[in-house]
Amino acid sequence: VKIVKTKDRKIYYLRQKGYILEEAKQKWLQLQALVYSADLKNYEEIGIYHDNPAITPHEQCFYIAAISPENEIITTNIPSNILEGGLYATFEIFGGETHEVAWFIKWAYHNWLPHSGFETTTDPSYVIMHKNHFLDEKEIHSTFYLPIRSI
Repeated sequence: VKIVKTKDRKIYYLRQKGYILEEAKQKWLQLQALVYSADLKNYEEIGIYHDNPAITPHEQCFYIAAISPENEIITTNIPSNILEGGLYATFEIFGGETHEVAWFIKWAYHNWLPHSGFETTTDPSYVIMHKNHFLDEKEIHSTFYLPIRSI
C-alpha cells in the first residue's frame, strides 16, 4: 500500500449502469477507436467505480471507462470531465481473470480499510490499467486508487 496525492486529470469517458463485462468491453472498444482516430500516443486508461460492489448489486453499480490523454482532444463527440485529484491509498493488482479486480476492490474496502486508520470519502475509486484486460491483454496489471482521509 502506498498513500499518494493525485492531481486533477482531464478524462474522456463512457458511462454504463451495471458491472456487465460485455458492455464494458464495448465501451473500451469505442475509446480505443478514439485513441486511434486522434492518434494518441501518451494516455492512461482508467476504470472508475462509483459504487462498492460488496454493498450495491452489480446491476445497480455505475462504471465509467475513461482515457486521460497527455494533450486535449480537439474534435470528439465523447464527453469529457475532470477526475479530481485527492488523497488515495494505492494497490498494485496483478492477475489473470477480469473478475479479480472486483474481488480485490471488495477486499480493499472490507478488509484493508477498517484496519488502516483511514476512512473512505465520497470520491470514486478507480484503476489505472497498465494492461487493459477488457481489450486484448490476457493478464491484469492495474493500480487501484481508493479515496481516503484520516480518521
